[in-house]
Amino acid sequence: MYAPAGDFFYIERHVPTVLISAGVGLTPFQAMLESFAAQKSTQTITYLHACNSVEEHSFKHRVDTLANQLNLTQHTWYLEGDTTQQVSIGQMNVVQTSIELPVNDGYFYLCGPVSFMRAINQQLLNLGVAKERIIYEVFGPHQSL
Repeated sequence: MYAPAGDFFYIERHVPTVLISAGVGLTPFQAMLESFAAQKSTQTITYLHACNSVEEHSFKHRVDTLANQLNLTQHTWYLEGDTTQQVSIGQMNVVQTSIELPVNDGYFYLCGPVSFMRAINQQLLNLGVAKERIIYEVFGPHQSL
């Protein structure tokens, strides 16, 4: 077994954690959620995810199960389908979500397509999240948002 490699992994800071993904960008967050559950973490976690539809929402049922074991609030955006209490239709907009985000003390992890992360990064900065508390993973050669 090897220690995490690269520059995108969870670091325990004892502050609220927000995981924001689109499409297959949820993959590293699934591993983080499983680790939280295995450790019986009481960490405050917010999980925001965007994808095309419920049919394309990977790990949905597993995340729902983990939400019952963790201090986890979640919300999803689909490009198509019906709205429910935990689902919105359209592009993700963290400024307009009903979920209270920990803008002053939380750490925000982003993973997904570059255009998605650019948009969410800017929304978080506009909300007042400090740049150093936004951590992201770019698939392919590393780029700045």
